[in-house]
Amino acid sequence: MMARRWIVSVVTVAWLSLAGGCDGFAQKSEHDLRLCREENVKLKNDLTAANEVIAGQQRQIQTLEGLGAKRLDLLFHVTSLEVGKYSSGLDVDGRPGDDLIRVYLRPLDAIGDPIKAAGTVTIQFYDLAAPADKNLFATYEFGIDQVAKSWYGGVLTYHYRFECPWKSGPPPHPDVTVRATFTDYLTGKQFTDQKVIKVNLPPAATKPAK
Repeated sequence: MMARRWIVSVVTVAWLSLAGGCDGFAQKSEHDLRLCREENVKLKNDLTAANEVIAGQQRQIQTLEGLGAKRLDLLFHVTSLEVGKYSSGLDVDGRPGDDLIRVYLRPLDAIGDPIKAAGTVTIQFYDLAAPADKNLFATYEFGIDQVAKSWYGGVLTYHYRFECPWKSGPPPHPDVTVRATFTDYLTGKQFTDQKVIKVNLPPAATKPAK
């Protein structure tokens, strides 16, 4: 009788353990299933977003193809560069002689109107009276952020304005050739113009005429 009771007890404990294990397994399976469903929803959303991006890019490509290879002709873009006539030396400290050169630049479109375009600027100063290997006496580089901040617009003119102080003193001669290069970020093309301007030299820097 005691043996029978012992067997019943063992069987009961085993059944309870198995039942508890099955419940734990069922709970774990349900948790994993929920995670799989959430991941599936996320993947579907990501796929939908990716398809929308692809569709937008395809529409852009079709639009560009419809405009044709000559679509730049339909846009306002830079076709030339002009060093402004008001570019000149400038005295900022009140003492005799200019301290820098102020350069006005105007990117122009196909009909000659000034246009505000994104790009970089390089300005070089030449003293053509100096020997050929020494006539370039200063170079200034302006990045796209600096160029954007240098735009001035008004009733009479639109232009970029750059101030270039002497790097190692004024030039030896008052005639300075300004050579400017504008690199247009829309087309990747470079446009160049140059102009001779006069600067006022301090008395010590003025050489007597021979």
